[in-house]
Amino acid sequence: MSKSKFRIWLFLSLLSTAICLASMLLNLRQAAGVYLAKDIFDQIREETRYFASDLLWQRVDTYGHFGEWIKEKDGDKEFYYSVFSKQAEIRALWRLSVSLNNENISRVCLVANALGVNHQRFDEALTILRGAILQHPDHKRLYRLYGEMGIIYFQGIRDPIKALRHLKHSIEVLRKLNPQEYSFEDLFNIRLYAFSASIILFNAKQPEEAYKYHRMAFYEPGNDEYNAAMNKMLDEKNEQQVKIIQK
Repeated sequence: MSKSKFRIWLFLSLLSTAICLASMLLNLRQAAGVYLAKDIFDQIREETRYFASDLLWQRVDTYGHFGEWIKEKDGDKEFYYSVFSKQAEIRALWRLSVSLNNENISRVCLVANALGVNHQRFDEALTILRGAILQHPDHKRLYRLYGEMGIIYFQGIRDPIKALRHLKHSIEVLRKLNPQEYSFEDLFNIRLYAFSASIILFNAKQPEEAYKYHRMAFYEPGNDEYNAAMNKMLDEKNEQQVKIIQK
């Protein structure tokens, strides 16, 4: 995207924000008898932040799904990127969107993962996650923030000791979330964090501990050596039926 096009888009976005804000103010004025002046101001500020965050994220999502894509190869692996994701503008949109609303844990984690794993901006990614942890210590999906820190240390920084510490803590605080409230996204991430912890423990020659997290990861397969060791322990513990149920 050229700078001129980006400025045009930014102007239109701000104009749209102003129009929606004016509409929201009108609606609030009509209900002014219900709120105190301070309550109205606080609500305006909060709704404006959330709206602006959503507007920016919508732009990110549009480029991510419908932008021009390129393919890169690394050995036998192929990676696909949006051209826009390679440019500095996308990082500015990421930062601004989550700074306006970091209560949306999924967005915070997506941004932190992209900055930390894909763009190697480790300090910035970890700062975003730590900030969300400090501001929302009672969030029911707090586990995701610790889990993403573990993934950044594991996949990005390549520090398995710090990665394991955060991945374990992620599984511990998962208790905040009722299993009946698990979404598909939760199941995917729980599996990812537990499997990553299992791999680290297996590489550290702690197969018993690795197996414990292997079970939490719904018996996610790894390389041949890992699979052989985990399957052997599975047979020894006579848990084939448990595996079938979890699968």
